[in-house]
Amino acid sequence: TAPTPPAGPATVRLRGCVTTFGLDQDTHSGLEISFYRLADGVDSTPLATVQSGQDMDVLGAGCPSGGAFDTAAEVIPTNTALIVKVRDTRPSPEFVDTYVYGAVLWADRASDVDGLQTISEEVIVIAVTTYQVFPQTAGITAGIEGSDDLQDGVGRGALAGTVYDCAGNAVANLRVGIDNMDEKRVVDAEGGVFGKLGFTDGVENPDPARETTNIDGLYAAINVKPGTRTLTLAAMRDGMASEFATFQVPVFADSVTIFSPQGALP
Repeated sequence: TAPTPPAGPATVRLRGCVTTFGLDQDTHSGLEISFYRLADGVDSTPLATVQSGQDMDVLGAGCPSGGAFDTAAEVIPTNTALIVKVRDTRPSPEFVDTYVYGAVLWADRASDVDGLQTISEEVIVIAVTTYQVFPQTAGITAGIEGSDDLQDGVGRGALAGTVYDCAGNAVANLRVGIDNMDEKRVVDAEGGVFGKLGFTDGVENPDPARETTNIDGLYAAINVKPGTRTLTLAAMRDGMASEFATFQVPVFADSVTIFSPQGALP
């Protein structure tokens, strides 16, 4: 069941840092960050679109990856499932389009900053180098289909995230399933797996042999067909996988979708 929303403002000003996931790389000013209601999807008019800026000291100590953002107005709804999209609009982008699905800003996190109800939150973006190198370290020598041109919207994508329990703790030893991963056991001409659902060694490094989440709760589906994918979670009981949750998550070509299940969304 969905959690009971906490009391607080209906909308907030949102500010924070744009940080990279995976291989270290500084972000830049000028990254485009858009916010949508999950129920409306990314084809709807965004709630807000802002640009990152390197000189915005929005968290009091600056942003470690060099990029910061601020909606500057109370326009983002609280207690509501959101989509956050980050895009590098420069002619030679260093980051792939990154979508975070199911982000929620709980209203009781808001505080008054300069007369505006404000929440500070990080936004994640994936560097092109991570997008190209991670599949190889996971055993996919051919990489993600279409990754030779990340601006044409043709090819496949990736779906990744962390599985949490209702208390916000990462969950280990869960099986994660994603439909339409039919090529995951096909070997390409170079001897690598063409598509794969993978896990880590517990500290964010790919572990090609592992078949369940580790203590960090991370999963990554690489070379996923675009479209709405069905993600399932299953617990192991007496040697059998017992499915207990199913989610519908969109995947886009030349992009990464980040979805981190944690109970039911509001």
